[in-house]
Amino acid sequence: MGSPNVSKILVIGATGYIGRHLIQASIKLGHPTFALARPITSSHNIEKINLIQSFKNNGVNVLFGELNDHDWLMNMIKKLDIVFLVLGHEPSIQLEEQTRIISAIKEAGNIKRYFPSEFGFDVHRLQILEPAKRVLAIKVKIREAIRKEGIPFTFVSSNFCCSYFLSRLGQIEATGIPTDTVFVLGDGNTKECPQPFPFFYAIAHAGFIKGETTKFDIDPTVGVEASQLYPDVKYTTVENFMDQFL
Repeated sequence: MGSPNVSKILVIGATGYIGRHLIQASIKLGHPTFALARPITSSHNIEKINLIQSFKNNGVNVLFGELNDHDWLMNMIKKLDIVFLVLGHEPSIQLEEQTRIISAIKEAGNIKRYFPSEFGFDVHRLQILEPAKRVLAIKVKIREAIRKEGIPFTFVSSNFCCSYFLSRLGQIEATGIPTDTVFVLGDGNTKECPQPFPFFYAIAHAGFIKGETTKFDIDPTVGVEASQLYPDVKYTTVENFMDQFL
């Protein structure tokens, strides 16, 4: 008989920015860990192929399949306890495909907890410019569908997923730490732009200029701050994170 504290965990989107960290954490905590990936083709880059191989080397059960195969997906989910979905927003059809997972979880009827893709924002609170506005609208519909089906869920709003921007000192288009010049977005005076922003500029506008990603209180009847749930975890403040650049 297995330990009552061990769950069979599936990560969908395991090779992405967040997914690979979830896989590592699940393994470290001793959970039987499963990663769902699309079948490998010649279009996959060598980094992704090597990452999948590293999962296998560390005892991860890598499953290859498609979300549109309902019976296969549902039968797989029947063997699991917890599902994390961390698919990206490009293309946006990936967000809409969550309805397939919701349907399979509902029919399987055994999942203890479902964590859908959230990307750091409480989508019911955030007012954001296009094209990000359309993406978050899909996420609102997904939340509503999960609630409607009565699936046990947790929505994780990390409120800006700070290290994503902080690791490049807030530079929207940078791929790493800037070495010569740092561009500060905005001048402290909030302005609205009628024209659509590129996706990450819309996100940065909401966070850096309007401050909407973090300036709200948590309703204790529906949510809780993570440090209250896990007080033993050593958390990194923004100040601590930025010290590494000094």
